[in-house]
Amino acid sequence: MTEVEQEAFGDSRLAKLTAGIGSGLSRILCLGSKASLTRRLLVLVILLASFVEIFFFVPALARFRDDWLYDRLNAALIASLALDATPDHRVPDALGMELLSRAGVLAVSRKDANMRTMVLRGDLTAPPALYYDLDAHGLSGILNSFTGAAGTLLAGDGRIIRVYGTPNMRRPGADTSYPVIDIVIAETPLRHAMIGYFRRVLWGSLLISGLTAFLAFAGFNRILVHPIRRLVDSMLRFREAPEDASRVIQPSGRADEIGEAEAALAAMQRELRAALSHKSRLAALGGAVSKINHDLRNMLASAQLFSDRMAESRDPVVQSQAPKLMRALDRAIELTSDTLRYGRAEEPIPRPQRFLLGDLIDEVQSALPNSAVRIENRTSRALTIEADPDQVYRMVLNLARNALEALESRGGEGAVIIVGSRDDDGSVAIEVMDDGPGIPSPLRAHLFEPFATGRRAGGTGLGLAISRELARAHGGDLLLVKSDPGGTVFRIMLPDRAHFH
Repeated sequence: MTEVEQEAFGDSRLAKLTAGIGSGLSRILCLGSKASLTRRLLVLVILLASFVEIFFFVPALARFRDDWLYDRLNAALIASLALDATPDHRVPDALGMELLSRAGVLAVSRKDANMRTMVLRGDLTAPPALYYDLDAHGLSGILNSFTGAAGTLLAGDGRIIRVYGTPNMRRPGADTSYPVIDIVIAETPLRHAMIGYFRRVLWGSLLISGLTAFLAFAGFNRILVHPIRRLVDSMLRFREAPEDASRVIQPSGRADEIGEAEAALAAMQRELRAALSHKSRLAALGGAVSKINHDLRNMLASAQLFSDRMAESRDPVVQSQAPKLMRALDRAIELTSDTLRYGRAEEPIPRPQRFLLGDLIDEVQSALPNSAVRIENRTSRALTIEADPDQVYRMVLNLARNALEALESRGGEGAVIIVGSRDDDGSVAIEVMDDGPGIPSPLRAHLFEPFATGRRAGGTGLGLAISRELARAHGGDLLLVKSDPGGTVFRIMLPDRAHFH
């Protein structure tokens, strides 16, 4: 068998061994998608410990084989040196067989000065099946050692091999150089010795691996798995009763990422409890306010009837004060109506239908009171959108009314409101612009919150909050684009349902 064939044979054996290991690992790792973190961690630790042991065990086994073969080379060298002491470099056949038997080889040849000489030869029943070069160095030598060890373990008994190398009997400081020895040996004794060494080392490796895996798993379990389990349990318990303060997790004070997660979870749970408590109080307060508003609106309606009768009086004092009284009553009725409307559980679900946006803006324009403020409808007459027309009407009317009242507050002469629309990245944007004084900076942060009045006195502060809620119900939004002394721009964003005809 040539050297190339020998290497190919060793590689094929190694490939089979690697494939078997890979198949076994695949079966171990098939834990299923619902495997717990603890189980996966246990398997990972066992695999890591096993790989570490393999990295130490495989080289040790290959080294044991090389040392065993070097012992045979050394013994063969001694037998060849015994022949040098004889006059004709020959020994009787019986003595030659004894030397071969004590050296544990079947044949010995020696290479001196580029000349190979057969020194001793016994009975060879079969030619060598493989050839190993112990003088190979570097990566080639390492691969030969590993593949040779795997091949010896996987081979059956009775194989004959040939080994070539220089004995390693040199002593420190000695100048002696030994010849290259070529021996033929039976591999069975080597294989049995390796199996015995394999068993001895295997039990020790399993003990070390098991202890290492247990300690590593216990450490990972305590450092990582238990804290994560505590976080999950706290989330589940808090979800069952978020109003219970005892279910807020108590941070352990750790300085690592787990400690940061515990602190963040505790802060989030406390904030959520506060928000839920605040909303519960608001809900209770809203219920009480709704009842009060209902009765108050009835009282205000009666008062409005009396004010209408007072307006018919010819008394100059009554005539001068009646309009103020009627405006105050109108604002009070509007406040109670808006409060009751906002206090409902939710706005009706939008009922989209296709309509011309320009016609709806015209309706909004006609619904506004006559004023010195000029209103322009710049909406494209060909644009149709798919939305709830009543809710879009309410949104635009709220914005236009706010703009009108802001402009009238400064006189209104020469002021203008522009209502336009445009496609914005596949969406429809309806913009209401005015050239008024703008919204004061402190009010902008709370502009869309309920009861946050903006630019007019006597406002309810619900118009923008309701308009944004309606826009978001459509999948869009209501934004304040800009507000400065040069004017204010609000934009209603609606989803991609625009079509031109």
